[in-house]
Amino acid sequence: MRTFSNNLKEHMFSSSAPVAFLTLMKIKHDSLASDIYLVENNELVETYDLEDTAQTGSKVDYLPAFFKYVPRSMGEDKKEATITIGAVDRTIITALREVPTALTIVVAIVKSDDFDAIEFGPNDYLLRGVSYDAMTVTGNLSIDHHLTSSFPYNKFIPKHFPGLF
Repeated sequence: MRTFSNNLKEHMFSSSAPVAFLTLMKIKHDSLASDIYLVENNELVETYDLEDTAQTGSKVDYLPAFFKYVPRSMGEDKKEATITIGAVDRTIITALREVPTALTIVVAIVKSDDFDAIEFGPNDYLLRGVSYDAMTVTGNLSIDHHLTSSFPYNKFIPKHFPGLF
């Protein structure tokens, strides 16, 4: 179950918030040379890796970026949320071209006055159904549910695996 910190709940239900909440995003894949760190902000943020919950490692730089998250509606048949990321440089598009499978997106929310205190997350999603142009990268975020996925999970069809047929 995903839980919000009490601090985040207080600010969500108050009439005004003294600080802004920022979304941190880590894009990772085993075949990438290095992970991509982004923050929904107009300036660079230095904090720990989202998966370093003990905060024992060195801090990393989260690059400023634009993202737009559209959650799935309860009544819709759509099982995935949609995310649009501003293609501020070619790093994300290059990463999409290099990886053979879905990228993993790790997301967390922090306060603008304390980047090291995670208020929500970190949560892992898979980025699938990706399309991109010169300005944006758009894709579907899903949680990997093994019980609801078709079996076999990856289908071996002649188009993608001609050597098997």
